[in-house]
Amino acid sequence: MPYTKRNIRTQVLKKRSQMRLAERETLSHKIANNLMDRLLPSPAAIIHSFISHDLRQEVDTVLIQRIVGSKLPNLRWVAPRIIPGTRRMEHFYWNDSTTLHTNKWGIQEPDPLLATRVEILDIDIVLVPLLACDRRGHRVGYGGGFYDRFLAECRPEVQRIGLSFEQPLDEITDVSAWDIPLHACITPEKSFTLPY
Repeated sequence: MPYTKRNIRTQVLKKRSQMRLAERETLSHKIANNLMDRLLPSPAAIIHSFISHDLRQEVDTVLIQRIVGSKLPNLRWVAPRIIPGTRRMEHFYWNDSTTLHTNKWGIQEPDPLLATRVEILDIDIVLVPLLACDRRGHRVGYGGGFYDRFLAECRPEVQRIGLSFEQPLDEITDVSAWDIPLHACITPEKSFTLPY
């Protein structure tokens, strides 16, 4: 079966739906440790992270923020908020005391009236949500295009790091011209520098 985005989405979502909470937590903890090793050269960076969606069984970024943040306290964390009625995001500092609201898709977001806004050009590292990626750094997301638009607005030197329960695939066959590749993919087993 070819590795098309549609096939990959179907397979990965099915596999994730069968994942138990304890397994997700264990794998996310391993990803946090591998991510920490990757971030050590940048201990004072501004790091953008999606806030994981429990119903999608995503890598637990709340756990990762807690683990990595405790070891690298000078990292400043940022989370997105989808601007209602658009396919664009705005970005706010995020920590344990940030007030979060749930949007219409069930995703937790910082309260824009209470959180401090961050400009895209201030961000150094982006943790990118994905279902899978390939060895060239191309990823399969959920198909909404939010991160494609966001990554295109970031500085070219911003590190784009995917978090995945899965190893990189050999090749995603239907990559689009606007797809922006990742620099790395962090899995429970190791950190992959991309392309490889």
